[in-house]
Amino acid sequence: MTCKEAQAMVIPYINQELTVEELEPFLEHVRTCKECREELEIYYIAIVGVRQLDSEGDISNIKEDLEHTLAASHFKVRAKKHFLIFKYAVSTLAFWGIVLTVLVQFRLWLENGFI
Repeated sequence: MTCKEAQAMVIPYINQELTVEELEPFLEHVRTCKECREELEIYYIAIVGVRQLDSEGDISNIKEDLEHTLAASHFKVRAKKHFLIFKYAVSTLAFWGIVLTVLVQFRLWLENGFI
């Protein structure tokens, strides 16, 4: 992902509008690119700070909130990956279970003279 692409995703990230597929490369880029990380921090402080001022919230720990948001985003990406692995594992087990059942049924038919 280029810096230009990452910077275009900063506001959608803050507004929680990115899909998991968009989120993963964005987080990786922001983790490794100092300039884009600073851009994210600036926009996050500005946007979330204004939102918290409007709702009379505490704006003293916005940077800490950003760290929590980034950690939650990383968790979301990892959870999606683990879910896909689990889904593929269950699908594979179901497939082989059906194959085994069919093979056992054919064997029973052959032993009983139905085929």
